[in-house]
Amino acid sequence: MALLDPRRLAYLLEDMDDAIRRPHFALDGAAQAARLSQNALREEVARMRATLHSTTADAADAEQQARRAAGEANAARADAVTACGEGEMALGQAQQAVQACGAARARWQGLLGQAQARRHAAIEAVSRAGADLDRAKAARDAAAAAVSRAESALASCRSQVYYDSDNRRHAPDCSAQSAALSHARSAAEQAARAADMAADALRRAHDALHEAEQRVQLCSTRVAQAAAAEQRAQQSVNVASQAVAMARQSETSAGRAVAEAEAAVRQAMAAREAAERSLASLHGAETRCEEAERHVGISERATNDAASLVRRGRDAMAERLDALRDFDRPDGRL
Repeated sequence: MALLDPRRLAYLLEDMDDAIRRPHFALDGAAQAARLSQNALREEVARMRATLHSTTADAADAEQQARRAAGEANAARADAVTACGEGEMALGQAQQAVQACGAARARWQGLLGQAQARRHAAIEAVSRAGADLDRAKAARDAAAAAVSRAESALASCRSQVYYDSDNRRHAPDCSAQSAALSHARSAAEQAARAADMAADALRRAHDALHEAEQRVQLCSTRVAQAAAAEQRAQQSVNVASQAVAMARQSETSAGRAVAEAEAAVRQAMAAREAAERSLASLHGAETRCEEAERHVGISERATNDAASLVRRGRDAMAERLDALRDFDRPDGRL
């Protein structure tokens, strides 16, 4: 009856206790590992959510900055287009000014040639008038000398009066000398008037020459002024041409900046949308994490229930072991 030995039953019950506890320990370890994994997963999901929120906010900020940059680039391009238009208008005006100044210079150059011709003619007129005056003065002097000679001849003729023996006065016939004197005086008056007229003509020639010289001086000044204005207008054309070239270059650069800014906007939008999609995907992961959390809770509760059952079984088994030990005492008392 060795199989009915209480001590051998006690050993079997202790082995059964170990066998009962080992699955419980394994199950508890698995539940703890699941809890640790779930906690780590929840923390990782939380970190991912924080990172994605930050990434989404950064992407939204980057998109706003890119849109502002695009707006500024568009404004700069509009300013460049306006500046280019204004520069082209200024260039056209400067070119028109060059043409107008060139036309004015040519007109005054023609007037200067006319004034110089008039001055040359006036110089020749003064020379002729001077020669005419010299001749008129010579003629006047000659006529005055002729008058003196005629007066002398008439006086000589009149001085030849004599008386005859009867004391009668006899005067010579001086009608010819008197006529010659009248003719000489008339010629002298004409010569004097001719000299006066020649002097007036010479004064008028000098006046005409002075006026012609003034006209030449005026036209020369106007030619110089028109040439200086044409030079300044040409400088304005050069400056306006450079300004237009710079404005066109700025317009081109602004166009590239607009294209780059718009590309940056598209990239920022794509980054924001990708972050939002990732955030939406994370929501699904959070849902699955919550479901796993629920299963872990169920597993923990099942583990706790099993632990309770194990404890009750072990308590019952401990009571039976104590009964067997009491049965195996030497006095044989229960």
